[in-house]
Amino acid sequence: SSAKLRMEVDANARRSVWLLVTVLCIGMSAFLAYSLPFFSLMMAVIASLGDVMSMFGLPCLFAIKLLKLPGWEVCWCGLLVIGATGLSGVGVVSSIRQLVWAYQDSK
Repeated sequence: SSAKLRMEVDANARRSVWLLVTVLCIGMSAFLAYSLPFFSLMMAVIASLGDVMSMFGLPCLFAIKLLKLPGWEVCWCGLLVIGATGLSGVGVVSSIRQLVWAYQDSK
């Protein structure tokens, strides 16, 4: 009976800690989003660095390195890695250009 009560108290304490951490994360995210100028443009730079590569490039790169694929599939995966790298580069350049333009317009 006392072990069951202790487990219930532990579960309630963990829920309270989870709620506190969640509220703090949401509060800090909102604070950063409203306090940093050009927050959305900075997020665009970060997203262009990782989104395309993590969605298309890295799985193909890992498949090439870790799996025994037929030659045609290695070729397609290689082309996809090259394409994802190129698109990521174009996204980074575009995002940085927009960030610089926004900064110059704010002066």
